[in-house]
Amino acid sequence: MLIECEPAIKSIIVHFDSVNNDIIIEDLDETHLVIKENMVQVLKQKLEEVSFLYYMQHPSLLTVTKSASRRHTAQRSLCKTANEAPFS
Repeated sequence: MLIECEPAIKSIIVHFDSVNNDIIIEDLDETHLVIKENMVQVLKQKLEEVSFLYYMQHPSLLTVTKSASRRHTAQRSLCKTANEAPFS
């Protein structure tokens, strides 16, 4: 499966793969990888764990204004009515 991501996220994925070589099929360029389709959910979960740990170490980055929170809620609602995956 072809994925596109920011270079920083790609470097995290490459690091995950370096342990068992079980995720990446081909490294195409700075922002594209071909990964094993059966590893997509595992990879998403690992990235969520890294994100959670990062924000636990940097709680000041979680400060959200009320208007930003409302905007995010509105985006989620619009997304759900359009039958698309919700924003995370």
